[in-house]
Order: sequence, then structure tokens, then C-alpha cells
Amino acid sequence: AAATRLLATVCPHAEYFPDFLTPSGSSADPEERIDTVARTPANRLAAELGKLASVRPLASWISDLASGRPAAMMALGTAMRVYWQVAIAPHLAHIGASVEAERRRLLQRFLRAGLDGVLSDLDPAVRWRESTLEVDYPCDQVLELDGRGLTLVPSFFCWRMPVSLADPQLPPVLVYPIRQDRLGFCVDEEPANDDRVDRLLGSTRSCVLQAAAKGASTGELARQAGISPATASHHATVLRNAGLLRSRRQGNVVLHELTPLGAALLDGGTAVPL
Repeated sequence: AAATRLLATVCPHAEYFPDFLTPSGSSADPEERIDTVARTPANRLAAELGKLASVRPLASWISDLASGRPAAMMALGTAMRVYWQVAIAPHLAHIGASVEAERRRLLQRFLRAGLDGVLSDLDPAVRWRESTLEVDYPCDQVLELDGRGLTLVPSFFCWRMPVSLADPQLPPVLVYPIRQDRLGFCVDEEPANDDRVDRLLGSTRSCVLQAAAKGASTGELARQAGISPATASHHATVLRNAGLLRSRRQGNVVLHELTPLGAALLDGGTAVPL
């Protein structure tokens, strides 16, 4: 309860919360991410917590946090660790499955409909109109990308509407809710590793084929099969020449998906759609 009260003060349900709580480019390890938050420079703490104070009244101890005092930063880190252990870690498998399923859905959507198809199917609160992404939010904000990429972050916890970082100088990010009807659906939809396919193709090539079932880049094929990208590219070429995969290049990335023949092979069907 104490950890929740502390975190709710620093990160309230309001139109603004400090960007330093969600550092970009840090490790996926929770301990390292919490350490990154704890190393936030004092000038940034003062600026962002000062902005938070203009939105809603804050507890007196926030001034210690805004000054970067070690005891206050340690208390914040402890609260984050406690919350992680109690509220997140026990459910991490389900959370991870939901996020991975949404990531694969976006990749498959991209393979079939391109960037327009992805941006037009993120969330009911998001609309893609003539090179502008419009998002419902309680306050006005305009973010010019100016050639920068936009990182899309499907969130298990984000609710009601998407959010972005408040500071336009930070790397552009859009965090959006995973729709309730999509939560965890990948758990039961992973293609089965059929022994017959393993015997026919070999276990590694069979794993590459299964990894492409929902659309995947060469790097993702390598990650899921536990092989190098060069080896994954070789196996993808063999499978493509056999008519089981089709691939296309998008910028510097090659994306792969199953052909009807490849899908029928994985499904164990006797008829191949033409």
C-alpha cells in the first residue's frame, strides 16, 4: 500500500506525468530500468516534477525528490521494486504473451496493408489522416516528427486512451492500449511443432517456418529459432525456393510470411488452397 501511494503521487491519473519515469533505450531488465530512473539528473527531476506540481497539488516530500536527494530517490526505487514484485512479476507471462501477440499482429498487418494499414488499426482513439496521426487526449499537443521515427508501444496497462511523452525533444513514442479482445490471444494460437514437419524439414528449418506463421523479419526468425541472422536468411531462402515462404524487402528489413502451401503444411491439411 505504501509503494502504491508513493507511485500514485509521482505518476497520477492526470493529463501529465513525468517523462523520466519511462526511460527510453534502457535494458529490459527491471532492475536496470529502475537504476536508470534513479540516475535521472537533478535538473530534469526539478523541471518535470515542477510541471507536475502545476497540474495538481503534491506532497511535501516531492521537493526532496525534485532536488535529487538520495533518500528520496532510494524511496522511489524501493517503491518501484515492490510494485514490480507484487503487481507485475506474477503475471509477466500473460502480460508478455499479450504484448507479443499485438506486436505480431502489427507486423502481419504491415505485411498485408503497409504503414497506412498499421496506423489506421491501432486503437479506436487513433485516426490516421493524410500523414497526420490524430489521438484523443484531454489536452492539446502537437508533435512534429521532423524525420524522426515513431515508436509504437502496445501496453497491457494503458487504458482508455493512448499517451505520449510530454517533452517533444525526447524520442517520439506512442503508448496505446492493447484492446481487451486481443489480450493474451497468442497463448493458444502459437503453431504446434508437428513432428512430421520436423522430420520433413529438419527441426531448425521447421522452427523458422513456424516463426513466419504470423509474419516475421529475418531477425525475428533468428531470435525464435535460436540461430544467427545469416543462418535464418539461408533457411528462409530454401523455404522460399520450395514455395513455403514469400518475402519482401521494406527498407533495410526483409519480412517473411507463409504461402498457402506453407500454411497448409503447418496445419497438416490435405488440401492446399490455390
